Amino acid sequence: MLLPFLLLALEQPSVLVIMADDLGMPERPLLSSIDALAAQGLEFTRAYGQATCSIARIEAMFGRYHRREGIGDLSLNAHIQSQDRLPVGLVSIAELLRPTHATALIGKWHLGRARLFGEMDSVTSGPWVQGWEAWASGCPSALDATSTTSGYYNWPRVSQGDLEISTVYATDAQLDSFIAWWTGTTGPKLAWLAWSAPHSPFDPPPGHLPAPTTREAYEQVIAYLDGAIESALQHVDLSNTFVIFTADNGTPDEARPVGTPTGVWKGSVREGGIHVPLVIAGPGIVPSISNQLVSLVDIGATVADLLHVQITRGFEDSLSCFGPPRSFVFSERYKVSKTGVSLPQAVGYDGQAVIESAWKLIHEDADGDGPSGFADLFFHMPEELPLKPSFSIQARLLAELASIPPRAP
Repeated sequence: MLLPFLLLALEQPSVLVIMADDLGMPERPLLSSIDALAAQGLEFTRAYGQATCSIARIEAMFGRYHRREGIGDLSLNAHIQSQDRLPVGLVSIAELLRPTHATALIGKWHLGRARLFGEMDSVTSGPWVQGWEAWASGCPSALDATSTTSGYYNWPRVSQGDLEISTVYATDAQLDSFIAWWTGTTGPKLAWLAWSAPHSPFDPPPGHLPAPTTREAYEQVIAYLDGAIESALQHVDLSNTFVIFTADNGTPDEARPVGTPTGVWKGSVREGGIHVPLVIAGPGIVPSISNQLVSLVDIGATVADLLHVQITRGFEDSLSCFGPPRSFVFSERYKVSKTGVSLPQAVGYDGQAVIESAWKLIHEDADGDGPSGFADLFFHMPEELPLKPSFSIQARLLAELASIPPRAP
């Protein structure tokens, strides 16, 4: 819930977006730092991202479904020059606020290189052409995305425009860079704090021994991240700053909760792959819990609404979390060209999910390049129980799926 307040009295609030990497709803209870934030803000229990990193970050930063760009999977690795790039002309949240706010991206980018030539056609080019004035402790993709990097103690680190291999534990480096920029920047500011944690390879944090199981190693990285978020928030004044905490996608399959099945976590459009935490706190926001449907694509319009900024271009699919509630949310993954331990779906996997009220439709080709083809699966929420809804509910969900803008070539 948002109470009316005078922006003039607040002298342009700042904005901090905190995005964890690969953290789903089963991990939300592990974050005491977010418990404290939620106690002062609004927590959405039905927030949805995307099945993998890049496609979720496109929607969060640009307020557009990733299908508008024809990008359907893990295809924005800046270290591989031949992979997809963001089209020229997209408007980011940084460009939206640049007229009034200083802007900084701290941490993970994972949106590829700029679609430019010459000196900007480099691993570090992406954020600079999308409105980010500073990029510190930056990771162009995943921590171990290159042949010469291996994880949290050996990762490709960007400091402004320079790229080096860092041996500082990534969570510590990103925390230090955030604090330095945030406390050293005056006036209204926008920081996008995109942690590399708790994404694999789940290296033990400083002072910790290797955990005996993958799940325990993952939770150990989350616990260390929790402390880093707490430290970061100690430097943020909620009386003049809006803080948004979320994650890009759900739990990694290889670190799924013990006893749960494979194939329904990161990489899939099941709840384990797309259901993510979302908490918003700041001036005028009354502490409460909301079960309305929201999407990562709504971050841009929400920030614009909170700051009374008019959107004149871009953010076509974004709706403010404080405006009329959206009737449904949409998630999708396609163009799957490889598989692995953490992404067990078949090559060619193609799935869309539409959620409305207590119902969920999944339109899915689970075996991808295999012979089965698409099937429509209906579920009752929130447990995602397989039930057969009435014909009218089926027709409405199918109509909503058909209403999504067509995929770009």
